[in-house]
Amino acid sequence: MIRVAIRASRLERPRWQEQMIARLRVLPGVEVAETYESRLVRAADLFIDPTESAASVDGSLHPRFGIWRFVYGPEARFFEPCAHEHAAGERGVMVRLVALGADGYATVLETGVFKAAHSLGATRARMFDSVAEWPARALRRVLADREQQVRGAQIAISTAVAGSGSLAGAGVLPRLARRLKQECTEEHWTLGIIRKPIQHVIDRFDARDIQWLTPPEGTVLADPAGAIERDGRLTILAEAYDFEDRQGRIVTLDVQEGRIVSAPREVLRQSVHVSYPHLIFHDGQCYCLPEMSGLGRVQLFRADPFPDRWVPDRILLGSFAAADATLCRHAGRWWMFAGDHDDQDETKLFLFHATDLFGPWAPHALNPVKCDLRSARPAGPLFEHNATLYRPAQDGSRTYGGGVAVNRIRALSPTEFEEETINVLAPDPLGPYPDGLHTLTGVGKVTLVDGKRHARSFKRLAWGLKQLAHERLTPPTHRGPRDHGSAPAR
Repeated sequence: MIRVAIRASRLERPRWQEQMIARLRVLPGVEVAETYESRLVRAADLFIDPTESAASVDGSLHPRFGIWRFVYGPEARFFEPCAHEHAAGERGVMVRLVALGADGYATVLETGVFKAAHSLGATRARMFDSVAEWPARALRRVLADREQQVRGAQIAISTAVAGSGSLAGAGVLPRLARRLKQECTEEHWTLGIIRKPIQHVIDRFDARDIQWLTPPEGTVLADPAGAIERDGRLTILAEAYDFEDRQGRIVTLDVQEGRIVSAPREVLRQSVHVSYPHLIFHDGQCYCLPEMSGLGRVQLFRADPFPDRWVPDRILLGSFAAADATLCRHAGRWWMFAGDHDDQDETKLFLFHATDLFGPWAPHALNPVKCDLRSARPAGPLFEHNATLYRPAQDGSRTYGGGVAVNRIRALSPTEFEEETINVLAPDPLGPYPDGLHTLTGVGKVTLVDGKRHARSFKRLAWGLKQLAHERLTPPTHRGPRDHGSAPAR
């Protein structure tokens, strides 16, 4: 029996901590007790302190699995979660679960970077709603280890003293100013070509190598997630965005010698926003898996014929509002990586697997497998390089679609997932599209990207102010875990 002691709160315990305890209690062979007294830790195998107290238990006590705490921000402080980042108007907030060690160092067990919400309270609710499952997940991993060791990277812990609480409202003005600037900005995207295979691009990326395509007047093109070479031309499927109805649709265009040689023509439109036309080739057939999160499902389309007509084929997931769902076949199994439009789609990565493309699809045991605004949401097809699988992802820490993080996958199975970011591809600040890179797609000897530049729009500001008012009137909510299973075919 593993004995876990948790520092009790002398005030009403927050709901997220109640959820944390409940998830620990259901672990087989684990006994959970709450305590105010550090001396009671002597009988425990693990002590968890979820409070914001600067001091922890007596350092002479050494539970078998250590003392676990949550620390906040890059400096790893015990107090004022999200407050410093919120006061600075930053887009992301960091939290880590660590096992305290000697001499001010700790072992990192879990890491997350979450997108800041419109208020400090909403940001904290969003973050704590996700980290409640971390202690149980980390303990499950430790117990499954053959040597039952607490493993992870080492970091230094901040010795700063907690503030007076004055930071609680300090971020209102800078965050509001940043939001207003965002709401009066239109994002103008276009496609770009790098005349190198994707394996060379990730090793030696230079944004100045991008040859930007000139879109037709008034057209915004993004998400070149599907493309093939044929008849000496590059046929690309991409999103075309309409500022009037604020919806995307899928278009196809041909590119030759660095210029568009056929005007984009619409090939797929729905009643909701459609984007990210990810292509899959299977058993001699070409399929497209576009993002249609507004319909709340993952819908596969079949080319009939390619690229001008797409007919609905199968529903792979029937109750999941996938953001940028991306499939790959690896080690004899199909894998689907996606964000959840209903649950922090820029921050959380969900993973599903199946033995057949058409399912049934099962959720990964660790969903969400990643919580990181810097490298979670998919940004293009996976690819292999030197017998290793790589996954492009969006870096949204500075702005939406600000860069592309290249992740190297280290473990992938129905019960394991681990990846590390090896590079972040950023736009050329002096180029024509200096404000973002969004996707990365390898097509033979060339690589496709898309880039954005910002433009001011008072029409966009009027629409944005309505959205901001709606958010201010909508209280933060807590979401529980969801089991996203496969839907029946068709």
